[in-house]
Amino acid sequence: MESILNDPPTNPNPGVSYIVGATPSGAWVGHTNNIARWSGEEWKYEAPAPGWRTFIKSTATHQVFTSSWQDWAVGGSATGNIDGGEPDSNYGGTTPIDGGGV
Repeated sequence: MESILNDPPTNPNPGVSYIVGATPSGAWVGHTNNIARWSGEEWKYEAPAPGWRTFIKSTATHQVFTSSWQDWAVGGSATGNIDGGEPDSNYGGTTPIDGGGV
């Protein structure tokens, strides 16, 4: 995950994901706490489920979703992944959204 933002980036790279912040604007209005991924043409959204965890590259912090995203102190165990797959270092420790069904 690249970062947590309220405003969609103006020139996002295709495939990069963000957590939509608490007060979104523009194309992200109505998607608070969702994961937003730029497809190259449009934003794709996925609502997180309780227990999802991710690494935020911009702040080098871990987050866990309960009813909102919270800082998560990692202790001695793997950080886990959105889809339960293997960590992918190209995506900050989570497997990217594939866009299916979103």
